[in-house]
Amino acid sequence: MQVSSFNKAIQAQPGKQLNSRVKFASNNKEYKPDSIEQNTHGVPALASFFLPGLGQFLNGQTAKGIAHMASEFISDAIWIIGTTALLRDKKNAVSRTQAAIGGLGIIATRIISTVDAYREPNKK
Repeated sequence: MQVSSFNKAIQAQPGKQLNSRVKFASNNKEYKPDSIEQNTHGVPALASFFLPGLGQFLNGQTAKGIAHMASEFISDAIWIIGTTALLRDKKNAVSRTQAAIGGLGIIATRIISTVDAYREPNKK
């Protein structure tokens, strides 16, 4: 039975505390348990789902957050105008198209904003 060099080092020095850093032989990188990065993808993504652009603000991307909020505002305005016109005249094809475009814009903006906030966390 072959004993690894790490196990030999532990057996050779009983009672001595181990270093918190361990080097892996395959890639020679150190594992530091006290410096593990926290996963912060979820909070900005959830914030961006409910209010597009908010996740970008939380990630420190102000210009991108303003762009997402403006896109949501424009899509909301188009949808509201189309829907109110459609309520007055149900046979109006322009109102139907306008409401559909606004609705698709809202859905697209929310999806794009949420995915962007999840993929690019904390780029301050």
